[in-house]
Amino acid sequence: MKRRSTRVVLAALGLASTAVPVAAPAAAHGAPYTVTAGNAAAGAGVPVTLTSGTFVFRDTTTNQVVSCTSVTLRGTVVVGSNAGRIGTVDAPRSAFTNCTGPAGLKFTITGFGVWFIDVTDSTSGVSSFTIGNVRAHLMTNAGPTCAWDFAAPSGSFTSSGTATTAPGALQGAYTNSSKQLAVPASNPGSLGLWNVHGSGTTTYCISPSVWKQGDRMSWSATWTLAADVAADNPVAIT
Repeated sequence: MKRRSTRVVLAALGLASTAVPVAAPAAAHGAPYTVTAGNAAAGAGVPVTLTSGTFVFRDTTTNQVVSCTSVTLRGTVVVGSNAGRIGTVDAPRSAFTNCTGPAGLKFTITGFGVWFIDVTDSTSGVSSFTIGNVRAHLMTNAGPTCAWDFAAPSGSFTSSGTATTAPGALQGAYTNSSKQLAVPASNPGSLGLWNVHGSGTTTYCISPSVWKQGDRMSWSATWTLAADVAADNPVAIT
């Protein structure tokens, strides 16, 4: 008797054209986004603290870096359904710790105003966001003065050197499972360096090869987010 082929046998069993099902990728969704924070009721403003490991502030034009051992941000998230703006950061209360730049210079970084956290999409527990209205001042805390402001990659500062007509913005993602908010190094040019000035012998600090007016900047860091009241944890965005 002629031997039947494997294909014929499979056809007889109804398996020849059976495809293995492949799960469709989860679809991102737009606004509104829902924020939950432990036991907090809808509409509540929940105080939160974000604590990072190493923070890197980079001049992407010259590749010069100021790095801090940690950065703490304090702000508020609003529980419930939101059109996109899910929280704010109180920039003057931010703490940039042990910040060191070229030639071992030590820097102090001060935030200005209120920074906005706006979600742009959410997929399977990971939400993309923008931190907007970013303005800050960086200055050496000993020795010759080396200082600048950073905000948008284009624009101009007022004469006070502490404000800009175009605040900067940064992009990142928040992951519910790890409670981590990450701003990756892939944000080149999202900030600009303005009001560059120095005193004394600062050619090693304020020069076209190190820092100069109009250079583009980036941040990179990963923060762990926690509500200040234990019962308001965990914070999640969907």
